[in-house]
Amino acid sequence: MEAPAASQQPHRSAGRLTFTQRYLTDRHAHAHASIRRPSSYAYETASAAFLTYFMSLSGPLMDRIDLRIEVPAVTAADLILPPPAEGSAEVARRVAAARDIQLARYAAAGMPQVRTNAEAPSSLLETIAQPDAHGQKLLREAAETMHLTARGYHRVLRVARTLADLDGAETIGRLHLAEALSYRALADDLRRAA
Repeated sequence: MEAPAASQQPHRSAGRLTFTQRYLTDRHAHAHASIRRPSSYAYETASAAFLTYFMSLSGPLMDRIDLRIEVPAVTAADLILPPPAEGSAEVARRVAAARDIQLARYAAAGMPQVRTNAEAPSSLLETIAQPDAHGQKLLREAAETMHLTARGYHRVLRVARTLADLDGAETIGRLHLAEALSYRALADDLRRAA
């Protein structure tokens, strides 16, 4: 974990620090890391506790979380499965290539201080994350169905642009948007279940 990303150096006399949203969200998640989806034998009690906690999170806070993924417990059957086709080294190479693409994109746009899609301003995002026609249709339908806020809409575009970069694709396709939208759906499903 990096040091606190404060907007100013901490001084005893200052009496006040301002932390970035990324730092606060990360700390909030780590503070509640023990709350997880339950195993089958304790499902009812733990599930109720999980939903109670989840529902206590504000909409604006949840809107700032790009990837909402359920990570189930590993079973013995999972351990017997063959290893994945793509190993860690291959994934690391794809991530490094995507980072290089992003660095070059923002340097060409005259923003060398921006290194990743997550850091790109929304005004530039509209240009660099323009989906193809099929993707645009899916995004329009999903925005209405999922009631995406402006922030949520831009978060989906950022994730979709990153997924396209990982695939080495110039444009954002329907599959990239579908995957990005699926990462937001978990929270909507849980809120409906509560």
